[in-house]
Amino acid sequence: MCCGDENLTMRGGLAETVRLAASRAVLDEARRYLQARPGRAVVTSAGDLPARCIFHGITTGSRDGPGRASRDPIRQVLDSCLYQADCLHVRTMAVPLLDAATSGLDPASFLDAIFHVLVRSIASGWTGIDEARIVLPVDPTHQQR
Repeated sequence: MCCGDENLTMRGGLAETVRLAASRAVLDEARRYLQARPGRAVVTSAGDLPARCIFHGITTGSRDGPGRASRDPIRQVLDSCLYQADCLHVRTMAVPLLDAATSGLDPASFLDAIFHVLVRSIASGWTGIDEARIVLPVDPTHQQR
């Protein structure tokens, strides 16, 4: 699973949902990477989730302060997730709309960026991922808790 977070504190939006479902250990692991750069992915265990690992990417903000998400960091995070997945020989990945609920970027823009990266990478053979599932919320205006 690849999920986005502003600063790996796993508060709000998708990151909080993942934190609540996974376990406290995932939060503790993610805190080791608090200084990670926007556009990069870091890897933790999946805790109680039915997955091998979680790829956390910082989609908004910077070391100098918070900011709004844009397509470029989303693409960079997903590229970084795919690179990390290849290093770990991961073959399937779930990709939710990264930080769409809390970033202020239109969910359709997130979906477009995610789709283009996945199609480019998988179709061209740039990644060993065999299957990627884009996870869409039933109601994109509803934030999960």
